[in-house]
Amino acid sequence: MPVLDCMVGEAFRIGRDIDIHLTGRVDMTLYVFIDAATRHELGGVGGIHASAPSGVRRCAHVLALGDGDVFLVGPVAIAVEAVRLQIPGARALREVRLHITAPAPLTLVRRPLARPRHAVRRWIGGGSCWS
Repeated sequence: MPVLDCMVGEAFRIGRDIDIHLTGRVDMTLYVFIDAATRHELGGVGGIHASAPSGVRRCAHVLALGDGDVFLVGPVAIAVEAVRLQIPGARALREVRLHITAPAPLTLVRRPLARPRHAVRRWIGGGSCWS
């Protein structure tokens, strides 16, 4: 069972058709967005969650999770160990700890943090326009 230490804003893919995004945290509540094939049903979730179609044969789920919460997406189980890691005397670079249980053929790929896009002024040749 892999243990992932993550930051809010990170995303990862399990197999070909389960995408999980850590979208935000307020106090001790972690908000998670899941986009998965409809054959991967959401289960084991208590508390606040919502689901809706997100395309052809896809479904989106939004969850509000706390420490110790566990949810299932198809054959994958994800447990939230800590919404905010507490390391005495230090500030953690990774603030959320997840335990993931998935069948052997499914791969787990971590996606890098999205970088903010800043407005860039560039010259559009030939005229007097800036974009």
